[in-house]
Amino acid sequence: MGHLLNEYIDILRLRGFLTAQSDVPCNKPVAGLTFDSREVTKDTLFICKGKRFDVKYLSDAVSRGAIAYVSEEKYSEEIPFIIVNDIRKAMPVLASLFFDDAPSKLTKIGITGTKGKTTTAYFIRSVLDSYFEKGTAVLSSIQTYDGVISEESHITTPEAVEFYRHCSNAVASGITHLVTEVSSQALKYDRVDGVSFEIGVFHNFGKDHISPGEHENVEDYFNSKLKLFSQCQTALINTGSERYGEIIRHAEGCKCRIVTYGSSGNADYLMSGFRSSEEHLGGSFTVTEPDGIRTEVSYSVPGTFNAENALCAYSVCRELGIPRDVIVNGIKSARVPGRMEVFDSRDGKVRVIVDYAHNEMSFRSLYASIEEEFPGSPIITVFGCPGGKAFQRRCDLGKCSGEHSALTILTEEDPAGESVSEICDEIALHVKESGGKYLAVFDRENAIK
Repeated sequence: MGHLLNEYIDILRLRGFLTAQSDVPCNKPVAGLTFDSREVTKDTLFICKGKRFDVKYLSDAVSRGAIAYVSEEKYSEEIPFIIVNDIRKAMPVLASLFFDDAPSKLTKIGITGTKGKTTTAYFIRSVLDSYFEKGTAVLSSIQTYDGVISEESHITTPEAVEFYRHCSNAVASGITHLVTEVSSQALKYDRVDGVSFEIGVFHNFGKDHISPGEHENVEDYFNSKLKLFSQCQTALINTGSERYGEIIRHAEGCKCRIVTYGSSGNADYLMSGFRSSEEHLGGSFTVTEPDGIRTEVSYSVPGTFNAENALCAYSVCRELGIPRDVIVNGIKSARVPGRMEVFDSRDGKVRVIVDYAHNEMSFRSLYASIEEEFPGSPIITVFGCPGGKAFQRRCDLGKCSGEHSALTILTEEDPAGESVSEICDEIALHVKESGGKYLAVFDRENAIK
């Protein structure tokens, strides 16, 4: 038996979000909660959200059995309605009630940063999976797993209703720990409101996601990421991050416990003695902990920059109280789909590296690692930029590829209504500007071939 509709109205009123309501079936239990009309079943409370919301979605929801709708505006007098002043802030409140505050029943690690979030999450997951019988839930930009659902992700951090649903599934499955990437968009638009992370990681910071539909400027992007500290008990911060001083000061203002990691300064978890593997498949380093104990850590994911991700994972797991030997074995055996995956041609003459690098910070780290590990090898880069967002990437990635590649092949990357050829033309200007050669092959499969 679910909570009564009246309970949802009461909590919205209590939190100051309720502005109006019609005559609704107050004593009826709410059997479902969603913003996707395709998921509506009998007695579902339907949420109308988004700039592109179309009233036809509401009609569809009603035809499928919606009990009422929640919205910032009144779409129909004939359908029971609940009007709120901020639908994004209302969603986690509704989700928390519907899913009985499921996140509070998990140990949650939230990771924010411009690059390295996914690899770090998978390093942590590998350790926790080996330590806890029921495994670990993960919400990342490449995969969602909650004990019930295992699928490819379409968004880095899901909307509040989905986030709470995944937590509920994890709890029902006996899972005790959740590792999640927390994007700047999720923090800005309240997707994780009401969630208190046992550990909140600020991995690094660089310019990205600046566009009308994302962040209006770098400061908005930076300040959105800083919001994580108001929602965590322990803040784990990379001493090597750009704007480190500001990050630390903000965390101090949020009164959370602060722990640091890095290869510089007086980091609590200090990395030293980095060594690349001879097979170009990872590396190793020594980590010195706050108590002075030194541990050798190895990882098998290619890329020198992954040492920082492995150090972060080690620090998180030690803060969770995981034994050192379990952490070392878990990090060493970790594999990350789509992150520095290496394939060799049959004749051994071509090595292909598949990586999700998609901003200037990631591109530069990727090229630095490749040039260090494969000196003198000509690089052919195949990539594209998305439509409708992060427009600065077209300049930054074009210049970066032009500087480091013998040839750049430009192709499609989720154009979202923009012309693929126009996006590629824009990137090409910056490839040429930095002295690079390029081809444009609009079909991605053919570009890879």
